[in-house]
Amino acid sequence: MYVATLTHAVVTHLAALFREMQSTTHAAVTPEKRLAYLALVPLAWEEAYRASGASPDTLLNQIGSQQDVSECLDNMIFQLEAALAAHTDRAWAAAQAHTVRALFFGHTAQTLRTADHAATQKDETFQTIPVTLLPEARSIYDALDTFFDDDEVVGEHGQPVRRAITLRDAPPLLQLQVQRVQYDRRQHRAVKNQAALALEPVVYLDQYMDVGAAPTPDAAARADATRADRQRMAALRTRLAQLTGDDAALPTQLTTLAETFAHVQGASPSLAALLAPERTAQLTHAADALRAEADDVRRELHATREQLHARWAGAEHVAYELAAVFMHRGEASHGHYFLDQRDTAHQDAWIMLNDTRVHPIPLAEVQQEYVLPASH
Repeated sequence: MYVATLTHAVVTHLAALFREMQSTTHAAVTPEKRLAYLALVPLAWEEAYRASGASPDTLLNQIGSQQDVSECLDNMIFQLEAALAAHTDRAWAAAQAHTVRALFFGHTAQTLRTADHAATQKDETFQTIPVTLLPEARSIYDALDTFFDDDEVVGEHGQPVRRAITLRDAPPLLQLQVQRVQYDRRQHRAVKNQAALALEPVVYLDQYMDVGAAPTPDAAARADATRADRQRMAALRTRLAQLTGDDAALPTQLTTLAETFAHVQGASPSLAALLAPERTAQLTHAADALRAEADDVRRELHATREQLHARWAGAEHVAYELAAVFMHRGEASHGHYFLDQRDTAHQDAWIMLNDTRVHPIPLAEVQQEYVLPASH
């Protein structure tokens, strides 16, 4: 009963916000504090803290100032679905719930293949596609490849299996979450990946679509070649990580160590006796060898990626126009979100929404903002 009350409150406050957005003459409106609370606080947290007697303000403060955009949207959609599930008019509620799911939810096919080529497939529902930024990633397709890569995982019986993920169907509104915040095992803390990522005005997902149970010979051949490319790219990325280390700095670290040894040998005769000259040469040689092989791997990775994308050149049936970009300025533990959104009244124009500041912005500036070192 308490959950139903909360979800009803979400719908009520959200409807009021939308009405105000439609009727206001101001550039920006401020949501009610209650709606912000319901949007940011998952129901499970609400129930747990309510049982402990904590106030809503206490709970909101304990969540912290850095809320994830994707989690907030997931929570809002969950609350809307829960509210519809509690509605007395079952037929009407089912139709509305179908509209929500049809707009935001898609389906992937996860295929597991064993060493003897036996395959099992499982359909999964998704609301957001999480993508990772790798050191060699430059385009949105590079990021998408990290989700759809054909890689090796451990099966349910402990045996190695190949896992491939394809799109069964994609929703009209596709959300990509660029996972920039990762845990650094050396620093023992979360860090933000500031790598640049180029945003395309239009993204084509044909190469990620599932070919179905009975593909044409050409479609099957292209899917097999694509899978082979993805397997090779996954292997190359693994090898590149081995050569360069977690922070892609292993060769440089070896060179620095060799230079330190050389400096100590020249500055301290007593320590020089402990550091044989050939040790410095070995470190330098090892660093050079790592760099050379890493460069070879990067070249092959680039060539394989170009080969894969060239195979799908002209396949533009599953097209998505860039509609909005949530930006983040700051680090892993703090920062500020704002939104760049396509102007629905003028398709070639964009609008920046930054708290109460709302102003037009060209697409080129949106793309430039996203590749700046401090953007998310």
